Amino acid sequence: GINAEYGDFSYVLSKLEGKPGTPEKPLSDLGLISYRSYWRSKVLSYISSCINEQVLITEISKSTGILAEDLVLALHDLGILDFDEKCKDFFVKVDGQLLKKYVDRCSS
Repeated sequence: GINAEYGDFSYVLSKLEGKPGTPEKPLSDLGLISYRSYWRSKVLSYISSCINEQVLITEISKSTGILAEDLVLALHDLGILDFDEKCKDFFVKVDGQLLKKYVDRCSS
């Protein structure tokens, strides 16, 4: 996978610039797997304090520095995304049990 410190550093720079970042594309198959894992871990860490709340992808993107489209790509297959027609934005809503399941899955 990608080195967590490298990933963190590149996204810290994105946050400082106020512009979400993304890796250079196209990604190789292995690169896509690595980045998806990294993005998921960042989202799960972020939402762990927001149990039973709706958290907009744009909020997560702003906080993590990760491009919203990359977050949607990383979370789509987890089945925890929904779309808010009023806000015109994706959001994550996770209950405590479901969050624990994903954290355990991503940790192993």
